Amino acid sequence: ALPICVNDVYSSLENIQTNLSGMYLENEKVSRIKNVSAELKSSGLSPLRKTGYVYSKFSLGILLLGLLVSIVVPLIDDMQFKKWIYRGLIIASIAFFLDLTSVFTLKYAKGTEQLFSKGIFVSSVEDICSAAMVSSIVFNKTGTLTDGRFVVADIISEKLSEDQMILLAAYAEHDSKHPVAAAIRNRYGSQIDSSLITRHVEREGLGCISELNGSIRVAVGSAELMEKLGVTGPILAVPMTSVYVAVGKTCVGRIDLADTVRNDAARSISDIKRFNVDNIALMTGDNTICATNFGREIGISEIYADYQPEDKLKRLQYIIGTLESDDRLAYVGDGIYDAPLLSAADLGIVLGSDNKEGICLPEILINSDELSKVAFIFDISKGISHSIKTLAFIWLILSSIIIVLSMCGVMFLWLSVIISFLFQFFALDDVKGLVKMISNK
Repeated sequence: ALPICVNDVYSSLENIQTNLSGMYLENEKVSRIKNVSAELKSSGLSPLRKTGYVYSKFSLGILLLGLLVSIVVPLIDDMQFKKWIYRGLIIASIAFFLDLTSVFTLKYAKGTEQLFSKGIFVSSVEDICSAAMVSSIVFNKTGTLTDGRFVVADIISEKLSEDQMILLAAYAEHDSKHPVAAAIRNRYGSQIDSSLITRHVEREGLGCISELNGSIRVAVGSAELMEKLGVTGPILAVPMTSVYVAVGKTCVGRIDLADTVRNDAARSISDIKRFNVDNIALMTGDNTICATNFGREIGISEIYADYQPEDKLKRLQYIIGTLESDDRLAYVGDGIYDAPLLSAADLGIVLGSDNKEGICLPEILINSDELSKVAFIFDISKGISHSIKTLAFIWLILSSIIIVLSMCGVMFLWLSVIISFLFQFFALDDVKGLVKMISNK
């Protein structure tokens, strides 16, 4: 009954997903991450399939009603089978011609095409449905709400010169891929002689420990790392991202770093709030003072600071556990350092075009550094959800009218079919754009 084959739509979406997988990730860890994600999200029917399930029950009910009218009613109406079979056929035609399944499918497919045109890749149509149900969102800080390009702002030490401090820190962080480590090495600016490093350990979320010349232990990291190592010295929380440098058991100084807030961060947070996403939180390993000041600057009041990776995962799972059954939680991160969080969230969103070597294939990938596109995702998904709810309400009204008029004998089969086709014609106001998308594929 439609000018387009639904299978063609799914084939087109599969092509998009395949291209995304090949472009974004070629890493064996993906399968493990996706398995974890599947286990965390395997409870119950997905929102889209649940909608289809409910609609199929309504359609089956209408078919049974048509059968009942055709067979049972004549038995109590002087055996007038011809009249009631015709009326039952009109009622049953609703399930065949007044079809919502194709309308739903094409609406979501159109939404996928709109996102794809903006450089937003969606791994499945189900994820657009999940995005429409998001009521809470948690942001990673570094590289998501900030540019993720740290620079050394200040070096404080009463025991060593700045050059000595940065040299020790660069050697201690020589093999780390963290943005802070990259900033320290950039400030050092010289070649690192790896032969001088006899041992190196990186504590995720805390910092690095290296042994130089087999005898000097240098640690660079957070106040928590210093505490765990039993380091003594002036270790104070400051309102910015900082790492401490320790030689042996003595803290010899602190390196302060600066990271630039994205230009569109505050506006994007404000836009997201307009789409009924009421709970917006910031989760970071920074100290409370730094995180609170940052959150206040961009309009986020719910702050989870001083969180290590395992703490972040526990907190995220706790938040998900407090949500209502029809609510969803989204996590926005970089796709590399927060892969378990992206997998645990109902909807994982990765921001940034330079994450092609990441280890987590998210539900949604924004292939640029435009934070404003997170709000665009909710604009499209929640718009589709509202449209579908409106169409479902109209479908119920039309079905009820056709059933009542059929029972009264004032409805004709040809008129019922015309009404059904007109409903689908006006419901699919964007079919032309979808046909163009598939032809281009």
